Amino acid sequence: MATAEELSNRYSQMSQSLIRQAQEELDGAGDYAQSSEKAWGAVAEALHINFYENRYDRDEVQLRLDRCRELLDELERIRTSPPRRYTPATQEQIHRLERLTRRSPTVTAEEAAIDITALPQV
Repeated sequence: MATAEELSNRYSQMSQSLIRQAQEELDGAGDYAQSSEKAWGAVAEALHINFYENRYDRDEVQLRLDRCRELLDELERIRTSPPRRYTPATQEQIHRLERLTRRSPTVTAEEAAIDITALPQV
């Protein structure tokens, strides 16, 4: 049976791997959904281990709950920040944006710039 330190290291490595994969998805194919899923998974591993292993005492769970609250506060700050305009840099990004927004083809990056709030609800 693995020690608490070994398990902690394993989950930490898994989180680091997932965050690297999230960046690769974003940089490579521009797969925003997969990038988001992997980033979510990297963060979710932080406390999810205790759901399966139930090794943390009350103080340890409280500490991690406090950290989760800090993360949620930061995510709320990001969520409520004014949206930034997005300007696709490549032809592939322009075509992808056209598919997502159902807009007709654009000629220049300036014309392709949209407010991300214009994207359809998922």
